[in-house]
Amino acid sequence: MALAGAAIEIPQVIPVMILGRTVLFPQSVMPLYIFEKRYKRMLADILSDQRMFVLANRNDQQVMPQKPGEIPHMIATAGLIRLSSLNSDGSSNIMLQGICRVRIKQIVQTFPYKKVEVARELTPETPTTLSFAKAKEDFIKLLEEREKYGLEFSKDAKNVFRNLKNINALSDLAAHAFCKNSANRQKLLETLCPEKRFLLLSRFIRQEINHLQLGKDIQEGLDDHDIATN
Repeated sequence: MALAGAAIEIPQVIPVMILGRTVLFPQSVMPLYIFEKRYKRMLADILSDQRMFVLANRNDQQVMPQKPGEIPHMIATAGLIRLSSLNSDGSSNIMLQGICRVRIKQIVQTFPYKKVEVARELTPETPTTLSFAKAKEDFIKLLEEREKYGLEFSKDAKNVFRNLKNINALSDLAAHAFCKNSANRQKLLETLCPEKRFLLLSRFIRQEINHLQLGKDIQEGLDDHDIATN
């Protein structure tokens, strides 16, 4: 599903949902289950307005005794509700599509749900040193290598990635699909330069492959010397 994020105006003040270990990337789609009272109220208000809110990863490194667990990472993603289904118990299932990165400047409302003041984070214009076509094919080969360890990379997914036209979309959609570590996902979200983000993602996937290979070697009963030198 294509989404021209640059063409969508983001409100300067917008509702925010802060969730632990949850990172949404621009252009990607994430299902969410809405059951908390405050977020049910937020959803009702949003659906009658612009259908947008910010999804922010909770910053567990920051401590605020009077409001534990409610500090967001400052780089988050504004999302558009593409689908919302109300359940009989008052909860809802929604599909949220990322629009763009935003920087949270301050929390301006806390009740009945949080709102934040945000600024859109623009993709910096930096000199390109990578050949996109080659980088894309090398990345697909990396994912095919990853597939050998039982991690799916379907033919349809390969076709999607081959049809992408720029490294910004490739790095975000691939990060959403293949990077599962929330700390690494947040680092990727905060990396504004698409080329640097792509290289960082490739490094994370290579580290994952090396870890999987090490686990395979251990299972196959290699001695300590073989494992250390592998």
